[in-house]
Amino acid sequence: MRYAGGTILELDPLSRVVSYSQIAANIAQVIVLVAVSATLFAAKRQANAASESLKLLAASNQFQAFKAIVEESRSLKSIRDELEQAHLPTYKELLKKHRSAHGVKAAPELANLFRLGGFYEEVGVLVRYDFVDFTLVFDMVPFPDRLWESARSILHGLRADWAPDFWANWEYLFMRYQDRRQANQSVERI
Repeated sequence: MRYAGGTILELDPLSRVVSYSQIAANIAQVIVLVAVSATLFAAKRQANAASESLKLLAASNQFQAFKAIVEESRSLKSIRDELEQAHLPTYKELLKKHRSAHGVKAAPELANLFRLGGFYEEVGVLVRYDFVDFTLVFDMVPFPDRLWESARSILHGLRADWAPDFWANWEYLFMRYQDRRQANQSVERI
């Protein structure tokens, strides 16, 4: 039925079919929109859940990596303490004795230095690429400042004669420690 000017008009059968078809088409469009919305909502919920799972996994991996760093740092404590007190020869002295950068690198008297340097190099990589949080490393892993200073001659010599990026991540870690210490001193003065 249709209203026209206050009177009720009867629709012919063909008009009724067309009218019902339009209603059905409109209902179908609404159903499709509801289905698409529900699917998008479910997909977003799944994506959020997956994102949270990945965050938890990343945090767990970071914790495991950090735990391994702390354990290795503790196991190297005696070597670190010994090297911090030792007098390291200069690179020139080592080069005279061992005749080449490769000889210096393989020098038995530097085995502990290279072991400790390798540890700090790995920690530097993990910090640089955000696999572990620097604040945790700073708070839990002591940095061998005296050793770093006394090993600089060896570092620069090996960089010049053997590998230009030798111990670059240990140096990066040293700079991060220095920056944090300076920032902490600035805060303490306030």
